[in-house]
Amino acid sequence: MSDDKIDLSRRKVLGGLATLGVAGAASGAGTFALFSDRKSSSGNTMAAGTIDLKINDPASFPLSLTNLAPGQTTTESSTTLENTGSLDSDHAELTVSNIANDDRSGAGNSATRFQTARRLFFTELMYGGNEVGFQPDALQSLATHRSGGAFLFDFGGSNGTVDVRMSRDAPSSNATASGVHPPTEPGGVVHVTSGGTSTTDYAISMRGGLNVSLSGIADGDISFKYYDGSNNQNSTADEVWVVVTDGGGTDHLLWRHKADPTGTNVAAQTWMSRDVAAELQAYKPDSFHWNEVGGSLSQAPTTAYSSGHVKAVGFGRGDTGTGRILDTYYADLEVNGSIRQFRPMSLYDLSRGVIRGLPGISAGGNEDFAVQFQLDELAGNAFQGQGVDVTFEFGLAQKSGQQVL
Repeated sequence: MSDDKIDLSRRKVLGGLATLGVAGAASGAGTFALFSDRKSSSGNTMAAGTIDLKINDPASFPLSLTNLAPGQTTTESSTTLENTGSLDSDHAELTVSNIANDDRSGAGNSATRFQTARRLFFTELMYGGNEVGFQPDALQSLATHRSGGAFLFDFGGSNGTVDVRMSRDAPSSNATASGVHPPTEPGGVVHVTSGGTSTTDYAISMRGGLNVSLSGIADGDISFKYYDGSNNQNSTADEVWVVVTDGGGTDHLLWRHKADPTGTNVAAQTWMSRDVAAELQAYKPDSFHWNEVGGSLSQAPTTAYSSGHVKAVGFGRGDTGTGRILDTYYADLEVNGSIRQFRPMSLYDLSRGVIRGLPGISAGGNEDFAVQFQLDELAGNAFQGQGVDVTFEFGLAQKSGQQVL
């Protein structure tokens, strides 16, 4: 099409519009008020506010993990997070975005940086003076979680943050009951405690890397020990968590509640044993039946997933309803005669997810962040001279999906 035809077409269109404009003005004649006045308001501006997160200098706060011996705990390291923007943030987020380095000594030891990170346990992970943990929607990620570590979940307890801690502590008494002896490795005990205060938050410790066929499982093939501390307020072993992979390779996260056996005297503080394998073969149509995250289960796992296998096993501890004081010890996850240990939350666990839902920081406000680590006292020679460089990543957000890191 030539340029003169385009110009002509434009003149026709503009002419048509002009005609319409005249017709519109004529049709509206006589409708204006006889007296009128107008004023304008100029200089109006609209701009989005800001959320600006600052970390007090130095950004690399004094966190030293050098020359740690197994079982040794670092001193507390802390920094202050500030919101120097103009908007209040709705919530804060926390994760570990980088774990670097392997052999720091040149000795050629075999532990990798990720294995080392799994052995560095949080004895303190504090934000705004409260312990922190994952939100309940992170439960789904447990089905594919393979680190063998722990999760702490925030179910809206005191101040909206997790106040449950897990540490490598052993109970003061090592009494026995019904032939159940104390743990084989005292250092392998994991203590779940809320520090003598009631909480509605929850702790889970999983051990993965298992491959136990459900079709041939027998009583005693999977079990662990537990011990009620003197401050414990509700029955244990509470809940068992199991990741089952079906015949098609899909993971399923299952759990079952169980109270102490009838007649158990919790005050006696004795080691008890939970036979997980026996429970996997049973289904009870009451409050102690098996449940599945994101699905349903109306029969025993060995029946529902008969062609599958157990991939991970763990305990769950907490009371998400009225709240309880937690004081329970767990140890000796035994799988086909092999002893494994539960672990507290590790540096590696935090790197596998983002902790969301922490209280936000108001414009011009600040919150303290503090950490303390312990090198697992069961760490062997492979960890001599090993070290990691860690990057903590903090975020502030006004709404989900709108954040400044």
